[in-house]
Amino acid sequence: MRVTTKVPRYNSILFLLFPFFIYTVLNFSLVSSIFTEELVKFSTQLKPNIRSVIAAEKEGSSEFLNLDVPYSDLNQDEKIKRIYTRDYAGVIFVIFILILLFNLPIKKYFKCKRKNRTITNFTVAYTKFFINFSPEIIGGIVFLGSCYIHFSLYRLLKSIPQGEFMSRAVRNILIVSIFTFILVLLLVYLGQKFRVQTKYIQWVFSEEELKRRPNGFNFPGLRGRFFITTIFITFIPLAIVLFYIISSFTTISSLKDLSVDQFNFLLGDWVKIIDIFSDVDPRSLVLNELDVDSIQYIDSFGVMQLFLGIVPGLFFSLIYIIKIVSWSNTSILKPINELLFAMKKVAKGNLDSYTVVRSREETGELAYGFNQMLDGLKDRDRIKSLFGQYLSAEISEEILKGNVDLDGSMYQATILFADIRGFTSLSETITPHQTISFLNEYYNVMIDVIHQHGGIIDKFLGDGVLVLFGVPIASIDHADRAVSAAFKMREKLEEFNSKRESEGLFTIKIGIGIHTGEVIAGNVGNSNKLEYTVIGDTVNVASRIESLTKQFETELLIGETVYNNLSLNSTVKKRFEKLDGVTLRGKRVKVNLLKLIS
Repeated sequence: MRVTTKVPRYNSILFLLFPFFIYTVLNFSLVSSIFTEELVKFSTQLKPNIRSVIAAEKEGSSEFLNLDVPYSDLNQDEKIKRIYTRDYAGVIFVIFILILLFNLPIKKYFKCKRKNRTITNFTVAYTKFFINFSPEIIGGIVFLGSCYIHFSLYRLLKSIPQGEFMSRAVRNILIVSIFTFILVLLLVYLGQKFRVQTKYIQWVFSEEELKRRPNGFNFPGLRGRFFITTIFITFIPLAIVLFYIISSFTTISSLKDLSVDQFNFLLGDWVKIIDIFSDVDPRSLVLNELDVDSIQYIDSFGVMQLFLGIVPGLFFSLIYIIKIVSWSNTSILKPINELLFAMKKVAKGNLDSYTVVRSREETGELAYGFNQMLDGLKDRDRIKSLFGQYLSAEISEEILKGNVDLDGSMYQATILFADIRGFTSLSETITPHQTISFLNEYYNVMIDVIHQHGGIIDKFLGDGVLVLFGVPIASIDHADRAVSAAFKMREKLEEFNSKRESEGLFTIKIGIGIHTGEVIAGNVGNSNKLEYTVIGDTVNVASRIESLTKQFETELLIGETVYNNLSLNSTVKKRFEKLDGVTLRGKRVKVNLLKLIS
């Protein structure tokens, strides 16, 4: 199940650099453009105030315009930059330290494993427990840091009087910061999840553990992953462009506030067109008819802000999209390809081709289901190889639970032996193909009866079958079930013969011998051929009893121990006639038998 042979390095911090680099570039490009814009506005506001002061001094007047507002805004500008830089740097430092401390035992685990050093029990337990939760924990640390940064920006925004240009600047910074931190959070979370699922878990858990569902959360799942990928591919570039376009607008209250140069630059072409079709002064017409409460336009500084925002924004969003799509594709295709490879090996008969369950998402559930299927196939084949047949679900479950001692146990059981009379002579009159075809047709009827009564077919002996009751699961009604099965076999034989007779085919007679006693049951053989069977005198006696059915002119002959263990009603017991002192072949001691009265 190992897909690589070299233990990978576990990076505690390096994987965070790319997401936070994106955040820093996207935010500080906006911050720089905004503060540069505000400095320009401050200069234009400051210039007329200086001129007024110079004019007042020439006239000998001590009156001058109040310069406190511009200078206070400039001080506020510096204060905002200091606060934002301090909070951002401080939070990023704390985030990196917390994530480093969290990852330290995991990093130590991989370092020791790579260098074949002894790993402490604490490090092993810590890594096994936390590695699948690490995306959520690391993402949670980043999320809390984000909350602090944005809460600080929100308090800063509230402290600035509405209407001042710094209020708009901080609001834009807050919006972009929230947006980019969402990108960072998703990049950190999905990146760590990708690393854990594709590179690390196979070096942390045993092969048996990798076959089961891992701990952790099923987020975002395939649907969520497809949704996130679609959102990022479709809307992120569009959102970046729209935001920077909107944020780069300059607003004026009226067209009349424009200078002649500004008016000609913005509306000169429209004035020329209006001048062609109208006798009225086009400038006056535009000022009187088209003037509104507020007008927005993008000036030359807005163009610079667009460039500083959109170009790096689109560039890094493209890299971001490539990363997200690559991780999503790999995290989906890798387990599917591993599963396909394992399925090909299973098709060739290798039932040990387990696949790694890498997540609790749909692909992980698919791999887990495949591994469960392999377990079921192996259990079925193991049971079938031992018992030579498919057992009932109840018996199979007891065997798989370990409630059956396959190495050898003593059972009080009932053995049924059934044989077709005169089959040796009969087989000489038909072809080999007809012989096998007839036996399969006959056993097809009898096997169903045996299974319906809870019997286990120990082996087929040509035209005979050895059946166990009370093995491998001990029971108290094994004698009842054996006798009931014998009655049902006689009924089915009559139906079987009637059908064959109507088709013009030969009919048969069978003899059934049943005996109850102690048997030893367990696996017999070697690693190449192992078979679950029973051993003991009870088995031999059942075979000897069956051989006497023809002598006593009956289809069913049972031992006295079977009769004594019956709990059937007296009507059934009255159908048997006792035979005292019967000599069995190979036995010195005589036994009592009971034959079925037709």
